[in-house]
Amino acid sequence: MSKDLLSGNFTEGIDRKLIKKILVLAKAVMSLSIIYTVIELFNWYTVIERTVGLNLQTALLFFTYRIYPFVLLVLFVLNIFAYSFNVKSMSLIDESVEENDADLFNQGFTLGFRAFKLSLISVCIAIASALTRLILK
Repeated sequence: MSKDLLSGNFTEGIDRKLIKKILVLAKAVMSLSIIYTVIELFNWYTVIERTVGLNLQTALLFFTYRIYPFVLLVLFVLNIFAYSFNVKSMSLIDESVEENDADLFNQGFTLGFRAFKLSLISVCIAIASALTRLILK
């Protein structure tokens, strides 16, 4: 693609089958992520319910059983938003290729960038949480 996006047909060199495959894969990843989130939330609910009466004397136990479940909840919410932005991004890119619309293409990449930022934030939170658990050991 040596032409810019606004002049001529910018979709002539784009593999449409690959875009559709990526869209299906993004939907599958989002669905599996939602299933994992529900299972993990149920798991942490049972863990918290069993530790309500326990005396959590060390900072590591307090962090693990009182703070970490909320950190996981934030991570799950961020990831679900990121995956939904990713699915919407790929569907906009697919639609832009079919309609030869550069504005939809740009909107798709903007949503993809938002998804990337949310994923990056969630990874940073996960790293900070893991480092906190290592420090408290």
